Amino acid sequence: FLEEVFGLTTDRAGLMMTSIPLTILIVAPLSGRLSDRIGTHGLSALGASIGAAALFWMAGITGAGLLPEASRVSVVIAFCAIGLSTGLFHSPNNSAIMNDVPHNKLGIASAILATIRNLGLITGTSLAAAIFSWRLAQSSEYVPSLHLALYVAGVLSIGAAVASIFRGGLERRRS
Repeated sequence: FLEEVFGLTTDRAGLMMTSIPLTILIVAPLSGRLSDRIGTHGLSALGASIGAAALFWMAGITGAGLLPEASRVSVVIAFCAIGLSTGLFHSPNNSAIMNDVPHNKLGIASAILATIRNLGLITGTSLAAAIFSWRLAQSSEYVPSLHLALYVAGVLSIGAAVASIFRGGLERRRS
């Protein structure tokens, strides 16, 4: 989108996209500390919900979305919302998972968690690319194809939020 629709050079597009990891860099440690104080499930659900809202906005469902006339500032804000979402979700989610693992199994649990996280990134990227490519082949319209992929990602983020809430309810019932 940044290169094809906005016409940015690769280095300019990459610079705009650094807003995602920079936001994660700031939010993740704060989220981790906060989850140690207030618990993990609410923060994970909040992070996934913010991600869904940002993805729906970018898809044009809850706002103008990523369009050729969108301002670069609004795109960076959307990217920061994705970084906020990721930072809020991952630290407490990882903590919740690792807290349920016996101490003598932490190494293998950490390895499985890293593997699943990478598998999720690869699967999500592949799914988004497949949806985008399919829609683009059907319509030859770049932006609506991107919007469909973002919409599906938003729906999946709602699933992550619901799973975080549900997991929290199960944990309270076990206590």
